[in-house]
Amino acid sequence: MTDFENIDDLSIEELRAYCMVLRDKNTVLQNAQVQLDVVMTASKQGFWYWHSDTKETFYSAEYYRILGYEPNEFKPSYQLWTTLVHSDDLPHITDLQAKFVAGEIENYDVEFRMKTKQGDYRWYMTKSAKIIKENKKVLMLGLVIDIHEHKEYRIALAEEKARLQLALDTAELGIWDWNLETGAYYHTRNYFALLGYAENEISPNYAQWAESIHPDDKAQAVKLEMECVAGKLEHYQIEYRMHTKQGAYKWFLCATKVLAKDEQGKATRMIGIIKDIDHTKNTALALKESEEKFRLLIEHNSASVCIFDTEKYYYVNPRFLRTFGYRYADMERITPLDIIHPDIETDITTTHKYVDKGGTARHNRYELKAITAEGETVWVDVTTLPIQYQGRQVNIATMYDITRRKEFENEIKDKNEELLASQEELRQNAEELLAMNESLEVAKTQLEQLLESEKAINEKVERKNWDLYRQKKELRNTLKQLQETQEHLIQSEKLASLGVLVAGTAHELNNPINYISTSAQGLQYSFEDIQSILAKYATIDASNVTQKLAEINQIKKKLDFEDLLSEVSVLLHNIQAGANQTADIVAGLRTFSRVEGGELDTVNVHEVIDQSLLILHNEYKYDMELEKSFTLQNPFTKALTSKLGQVFVNIIKNAIDAIKMNPAPKEKGKIQVKTYQINTQEEAFIAIEIQDNAEGIPEDIKKHIFEPFFTTKEVGKGTGLGLSISLGIIENFGGKIIVESNVGKGTKFIVYLPPIK
Repeated sequence: MTDFENIDDLSIEELRAYCMVLRDKNTVLQNAQVQLDVVMTASKQGFWYWHSDTKETFYSAEYYRILGYEPNEFKPSYQLWTTLVHSDDLPHITDLQAKFVAGEIENYDVEFRMKTKQGDYRWYMTKSAKIIKENKKVLMLGLVIDIHEHKEYRIALAEEKARLQLALDTAELGIWDWNLETGAYYHTRNYFALLGYAENEISPNYAQWAESIHPDDKAQAVKLEMECVAGKLEHYQIEYRMHTKQGAYKWFLCATKVLAKDEQGKATRMIGIIKDIDHTKNTALALKESEEKFRLLIEHNSASVCIFDTEKYYYVNPRFLRTFGYRYADMERITPLDIIHPDIETDITTTHKYVDKGGTARHNRYELKAITAEGETVWVDVTTLPIQYQGRQVNIATMYDITRRKEFENEIKDKNEELLASQEELRQNAEELLAMNESLEVAKTQLEQLLESEKAINEKVERKNWDLYRQKKELRNTLKQLQETQEHLIQSEKLASLGVLVAGTAHELNNPINYISTSAQGLQYSFEDIQSILAKYATIDASNVTQKLAEINQIKKKLDFEDLLSEVSVLLHNIQAGANQTADIVAGLRTFSRVEGGELDTVNVHEVIDQSLLILHNEYKYDMELEKSFTLQNPFTKALTSKLGQVFVNIIKNAIDAIKMNPAPKEKGKIQVKTYQINTQEEAFIAIEIQDNAEGIPEDIKKHIFEPFFTTKEVGKGTGLGLSISLGIIENFGGKIIVESNVGKGTKFIVYLPPIK
């Protein structure tokens, strides 16, 4: 009998025999339990089970001990267990538990923290199994192990690894480790990232490393690596380029160290780092190239360049020596005062101020009458800027020889005086014509009165009629002459304005011309180098082809032939750019100065404004700001280009002069030029607005500004005809000019022109 269904059916003998069997089985179970407890105690593993239906819970003695309790010190329960589990871990493990009981997952092996009797939390791991009963309920049972020290070590190790990875990320370093005995390579993920690859996207080895190095850098890098492998070097550091996934080469700083050697002294293990220095390296190379270009630019510049203080010169370029007739050896004894002409009384400490009132370094520009070593007089246009040089506060200056320009300005001044005299004569002629016109009107009145009162004397009337006819004819001729005189007057005013602008435009032309000159000199040097190569080609014959080609290649390498060709291309581009800028300035002057007549043409207002600003650029570029705002969609009108340009030049030049005449400006001078469309009830207009922030025009002067020969400028600075002529031109084009001015705030001129529909 192995099992029973009803104990009442057993006899006394059967019951005794069954009790004996049960006693034997119980003894075996007790022995197994003792053995299990011994095993659990020795392995420090606690046993537990929990029934999902009855909620019955059991902990082995070692389970209690693991938590710091004595066996059976408290009654186990599921509710009590949830209070022991750390609150951060409880949601996760109860969720896994529910899924395990429901059969959604196969394993319930988890790590979590539980509170010990001492009140602290320790890490435990439980491994579970389950038994499904006939009523589909689940009996969970498992082991629990104290893994606190192991878990703390793993956490510390993970934190240390994270700190190391953070340090590598911050420093942008990649690490490699090469075991030469096994041939194994280890690389941090940063190593792959620096080369543009994902981790494990490539399998680096020695051959792959050597192949990725730039051909120009490979020999030196491989040589140092092999010397470390052979035991000749303990470590090395080198910069070289490596090929990235993107197909480009990048600069890296690479350091290698031998960690272990064999009995023969050869390396068995090596470690190294790589750091991305591409930006720093390219910046350094670009800086070196820029410094060399700057040196060449200064050495071959058409301007005299020097660095000086009140006592000595620290540097002068060759142009400075040629301009003033000195040698480099002379500069030890020369001071800045030695080049100033004796006619000029100056204090050099105040001529070259270091800072403005706000404490900021600023440019200082002036024209200087100087004297050469031979005693000849030269005029130079000087621009200085305070800088720090070799620990000193000094000035750097550029000087352009303007002696010829000064002579030209004197000629222009004489011409202007002649023009002013001509204008005065024209004004007197105009007054005489007006007086004559009044006399004719009086004669006409007298003639009419004579005809009414003296009809009888026909003969006398006929003579008077003949006289009147002759006078009318003379009047028509006079009116024609007056119109021609008016046209000449407009052209004279234009020439007078042009005379004032020529000196500034000549200086404006100096910049692109100097640019062309400097580039032409550089091109000459490059051409001489190319000629030396071409001369070698001319010596080749059938007997010496190999030798001469080798010599030619050597010369090309020495001269950096590819860079030489690139430099020639850059210099040619610079010459073309300078020529284009010069052509633009000359074209603007040609348009401004030409004489036009006849029918009106279609004119782009924006282009005329830009040409006018180009002509006046030298007048405002150093002293004031210019703002343009062209919002006009249809900038076309019927006009004559040169006369419309004359109007814009007159108005903008007046704004420039007003800003320069402001005795105490509150802010930097500013001129605003705007274009826009304005619509009235009758018609639409193109509006050109020119506004300055000068002192403004008082009301008693404003009402006279369009009158002929009215001017507020000094004698010789203006004719008084500019605005009068400008108003006549604009009205002839079907437009008008409006002036708005506030004293202390500035003046605004608005020119209205009819657009082409």
